[in-house]
Amino acid sequence: ALVALAAGTRRATVREDEVSATVEVTVNGGSITGLRLVEGRNVDASVAEAVFAAVQNARSSSVDAVAGATASSNVLLRAVEEAAGIR
Repeated sequence: ALVALAAGTRRATVREDEVSATVEVTVNGGSITGLRLVEGRNVDASVAEAVFAAVQNARSSSVDAVAGATASSNVLLRAVEEAAGIR
């Protein structure tokens, strides 16, 4: 679960093969309050939106990948974790 995270806005970039994503994470009150795809290679904006919505709804980065976009989903989730300080 995403608890006791340090407040602030941070970015992380994760690359895996032909997929990369730079994600901006905003944390307030110990929870993620904002997620934004800053830059992505082979990452569709709709996939990022779906992954970010799942993370915020579950209050966890342990969510299922978007069907048909596993590599993109995994890169996005790793970037969220790194930016939030979970990894």
